[in-house]
Formats: sequence, structure tokens, C-alpha cells
Amino acid sequence: MDDGGDSITSNTPTDPDTVFNSFPPEFFTSYNKTFNFTGSSNLGDTLTATFSQQTMSETVFLSTPAIPILTQQQVTNTETGAIANAVGNAYYSTSASDRRYLGHDGDTFTVSAVTSPIPETAKIGDIGVIGTYTQNDGSVTTQSWRLDDGSNGRGELVLLFTHKDQFDNLEYNETQKFLIDTSGNVLTMRIVLSYADGTIISFSGS
Repeated sequence: MDDGGDSITSNTPTDPDTVFNSFPPEFFTSYNKTFNFTGSSNLGDTLTATFSQQTMSETVFLSTPAIPILTQQQVTNTETGAIANAVGNAYYSTSASDRRYLGHDGDTFTVSAVTSPIPETAKIGDIGVIGTYTQNDGSVTTQSWRLDDGSNGRGELVLLFTHKDQFDNLEYNETQKFLIDTSGNVLTMRIVLSYADGTIISFSGS
């Protein structure tokens, strides 16, 4: 496992009673972070990417008071020079004791959602459902989470996504892994996209 930039030569299991914050500090007030990635695909592509998140002013989403997190992504194929950009907002409920992911806007946007509370803290081995989201094009995304052992006092927050089209055909599965400290700070991040046609794209960075 990536050691998050520390000079750690051995991995000691994290105490399972360690409590981790589910979100970084200030995530819902003044968060602003950019991740830089390198990546590749099983088709031989070499990629770089940036992924940024910034807390925006409170608004309303799906008739619910919401905190938007502006999300911007740029992926570059280093061999062809092709660039793909995506910009949108991820919306969360405003209550810390009943925090829910409400959906998103961007190229597509959420029109209905069935959501579950995301706990403020978690221990290694904890799992949960985030929700099921229907988009304006009829596609449906289901999301869940778990907290794995990140070794050496850290946790690995894993987000799992399944994306299906309007006909219930699988488009792709996505796994996001965040190596975090007990405060919820993200040390490193890994993303794997597994498409129905067999294409696999992976990114890692910090």
C-alpha cells in the first residue's frame, strides 16, 4: 500500500478501536483541495489528471437545504494530448447528525434519490449504504462505503459505485480509496474504473 509520503518500511495493523472522521476537517465549511494523479489503462494509455473539491455556499437541491462541493476534473492522455474536462457539484445535507449525499449536477444531474445517513465517524470494518440515485438521462447509480485498515494508525475509506444505464445494463463500476488519518485528512487517493466492455482505468495520487 502507498505509504502516503512517509518513510515507513513496515506496515503495522491499525488498532480496530481507532475512531476516524468520515470527512476531512472543514469539508462542509471551507474545504479547498486539489489532487494530482498519474494513471493508465489496460489498453496502454498513459494518463495524468487533476481532481479538485471546494465548498460552496449553502443552497437547495431536490427541495432540501444542501451544501454543494464544487468538483472539477481534468484528464490528459499524455500520448495523444487529448484532454477531457468535467465540472459539477456534489450536494450534501446540512445536518452533521444526519449527513446524506443528495446527488449531483453537471453533464447529467440527479432527479431523484433514496439516501442513507453517513456517520460522522467510523471504525475499521464499518460498512454502510450511501444511496441510489436516478439521473436525468435515466441512468442509475448506487453507492456504498466501508472503512478498511490503512496500516500504521491510518484508515482506508473505500467508496463503491455501480453505474447502470436506463435499461439496467451495467456501464461501469468505480472504486475510490482514500488513505486517511484519524481527523479525516486525505493522504493519498486511488480510483479504479472497470467498464462493461473490459476496459480498466486506474489513477493514484495525492
